Amino acid sequence: MSTSYTRSESTTYTAARARYVMGKVHEDLLGLMNRGLVSLDRVNSIKSDVLYLLDKQALKYFQLQFKTPEGEEIGGLHYEVKSSGQIYSDEDSGRINYWMLSSDTKVNLLVNLDRSSSNIDEVDRQLDDWGWGNGASLSGTKEVLKSYSKEGYGLTQSKIGTW
Repeated sequence: MSTSYTRSESTTYTAARARYVMGKVHEDLLGLMNRGLVSLDRVNSIKSDVLYLLDKQALKYFQLQFKTPEGEEIGGLHYEVKSSGQIYSDEDSGRINYWMLSSDTKVNLLVNLDRSSSNIDEVDRQLDDWGWGNGASLSGTKEVLKSYSKEGYGLTQSKIGTW
């Protein structure tokens, strides 16, 4: 007697849904620009890089990490990808008080890849071409702030730290 098992997982990913939720993140990033912590070029680069990873369906989460000029962790924003249809709340972007951060705060982008993605080899090559290195996730408790979604696909945004 033989037993077989199958596992199926559906995704609600579409390019249009990914662009919609990244539009919301873009507005969050513009708040960092208005505070003077990143340039418009950096805002557009982060949006483009994350959208590439979403389009390759190779992203579990990403973080905007806030650090002192010496590299000490302040906290940040954690965006977790939800692609199995389990997210329907779509809230307004913005309303984040970046003025609590010092004007010399450094902003880093950290991504956590889905190693089971069928596109992971291509993504790894692209990240190597971009010169990306290894990083570490922020420590601390996540406080869920809001969700951005379109038709079951989206991101949950959490705050890490006391900034």
